[in-house]
Amino acid sequence: MRKTLFFVYFLFSITFFVNAQTIVVTNTQLKNVVLEEFTGIYCGYCPEGHAIAEEIDSINPGRVVLVNIHTGSFAVPQAGDPDFQTAFGEAIANDADVTGYPSGSVNRHLFPEWSQGSGIAMSRSYWAEASEIILPEVSPVNVGFTSTFDTTTRELSVYVEAYYTLGSPEPTNYLNVAFLENHVFGYQSGGSANYDHKHILRHFLTGQWGEEITTTSQGSLFTGTFTYTVPAEYVIENCDVAVYISETYQEIYTGVQAVADGGANDGSTVLFLGTMEPTDYAVAAGSPTSTSSILIDIESALSGSEDFKIKLTNDAPSDWSATFTIGGTDYSDSAIVSMDGFVPVPVEIKVIPGATPAIGNYLLSMKSISHVDAPEVQIELNVISEITDLILHNSGTFGSVGGQPSDFDADFVAGLEYAGNTNHASITYKIFKNAHLANALNGIDHLYFNAAWVFPVLTDENVEILSNFIDNGGNLYISGQDLAWATWASDDYWTTNTREFFTNYLNAVYQDDGSSANNNFVADTSDIIFGSLSSSNLINIYGLSSGSPMMFPDEISATDSGTVFLYYLNNTSKGAGVRSTVGDAKIVYLGFDLPMIEDENVRKELIKITHDWFHEADTSNISVENQDFNASLNVFPNPSDGNFSISLKMSKVSASEIEIFNILGNKVFDERIDNQEYYQKNLDFEDYPSGIYLLKFSSKYQVLNKRIIISK
Repeated sequence: MRKTLFFVYFLFSITFFVNAQTIVVTNTQLKNVVLEEFTGIYCGYCPEGHAIAEEIDSINPGRVVLVNIHTGSFAVPQAGDPDFQTAFGEAIANDADVTGYPSGSVNRHLFPEWSQGSGIAMSRSYWAEASEIILPEVSPVNVGFTSTFDTTTRELSVYVEAYYTLGSPEPTNYLNVAFLENHVFGYQSGGSANYDHKHILRHFLTGQWGEEITTTSQGSLFTGTFTYTVPAEYVIENCDVAVYISETYQEIYTGVQAVADGGANDGSTVLFLGTMEPTDYAVAAGSPTSTSSILIDIESALSGSEDFKIKLTNDAPSDWSATFTIGGTDYSDSAIVSMDGFVPVPVEIKVIPGATPAIGNYLLSMKSISHVDAPEVQIELNVISEITDLILHNSGTFGSVGGQPSDFDADFVAGLEYAGNTNHASITYKIFKNAHLANALNGIDHLYFNAAWVFPVLTDENVEILSNFIDNGGNLYISGQDLAWATWASDDYWTTNTREFFTNYLNAVYQDDGSSANNNFVADTSDIIFGSLSSSNLINIYGLSSGSPMMFPDEISATDSGTVFLYYLNNTSKGAGVRSTVGDAKIVYLGFDLPMIEDENVRKELIKITHDWFHEADTSNISVENQDFNASLNVFPNPSDGNFSISLKMSKVSASEIEIFNILGNKVFDERIDNQEYYQKNLDFEDYPSGIYLLKFSSKYQVLNKRIIISK
């Protein structure tokens, strides 16, 4: 009986509030993006930020609110230049923890891996990706408004309605009504003396942090009218009103905008149909002829019973097959399913890989039969089968306008194909992370991390995954300009963990940022792995900023555990590449991007040499005549008191190297062996502490490891 009374009361409450609203829609909607950009007229990179923001808006028409907040030292005008500062900007920038310009927050949401400092402000490189994350999310509240302008009094009046379709976890939310001006022409560094400034924040009609909304439960309605006397110097025809609601001072749920004079917006964004969520992870490991299952719960967000078309599409090899099961019935393509609102329906996706190595990409979609204009809900699923070499492209966009790391994948593919590898594939960082969490990377032994020019290159999250991969014996290639600079010389793009990874796993030391003057590299001809690599020019692939090339090939050196194998300009004080080993894993790190190598053949050769070095310890790649190498490498006595002898007999003569590392991975002995069939060396380690040491023999044919035990 109590449940019945509550339900009647709930219906009465909704009916009351719905009847009271006159503007705002009451169906659950997806969030709009509110991008608050921190900018200034003397910020040379700010036009790039403006362009990125405009591109996000153009790609998502009607779904993006842009607010340009001029604040900080770059916004303080000199004589004759425009002043776009407000009384509100400094507090918002401080709350966002802005440490560089341009920066911005997307819906005042904290994206920890992209945070510029410790707050919500992010570099322009991440606005687009952050927006892609926000747009499919559900807003608990819809907000709509109408605005009128009195040309005589210059009073702007904005009437606002906010309807809570789901309710907020916070008892108090904040309504922000912003007044914006466009097409104000004036100076902009990096732009012009007559730059077209847009989306300028002129005033908040609701004060610094907004008007309090104190009833935020499902079905509640807030209404309010706000006024502002528009200064005469603001051209009302060029002005907009933006209205958005934040959970606290941060976490904007959604926002809308319209022209200031006679504008209206009913708060409709995109009708929210429902959810599709994996029970565990949306990635699974697979093997030929075996079934891999991924479990998904789908749920309608529409009241009552609705019919949906559930469809499975794929981008997988032709010898792979896939079906999905709902309610005990198997479907190979699509099904019409009736679902009650807010009741989860289990779906099992079953994939059987064929003999072709691949990452199978599958898309499960849900489309409303009655709401034909509502976009379908989708979830991407992946199955990894028989892949040994994985190309991972970093997330984010380049440090200059346009472009993404995935643009470089073709160069890695060309190199692996040149090496004769047929078990490779490319993957996004998001899928890679999910595959790691789902333990679906077990068959992958060699990772080619196309880090590229994004900031930050290394994060606490990705170095944790990469460290785990290396600790389990996985080989890592990584390249990207400014990776070293961002980790060691920048103010914003490093953590203790990323620096430790750089030192202990990449085995490299940052020397200098480098410039376009480092336009050539040569290999160390004595290096037993890369000594035969041809030299090549390096070219700028990132364009210009204020007339200067965006080319910063990092100058690096090696720790005791690493070896510099490439140099800029044949100058041994300017290292360009470091190779090393960590336990059983091999690491190759370049201070520049692979596509910066002008000679296509050298690009392919570099990847081939890396590939062959990575694979040489695989039993499948060791010829019969080399399989007895382990028996011919000896240490006597072992254990010892520190005096021992190393002997090695090679069935094939080649340039080789002997190295010894302590338990911390520091190299304590290194000697090259030039075309000797038999090698013997007596060593005195009496001054070294007791413990376990790693003896490593490297040749073009094989890498051998033995443990040396010193006990005193």
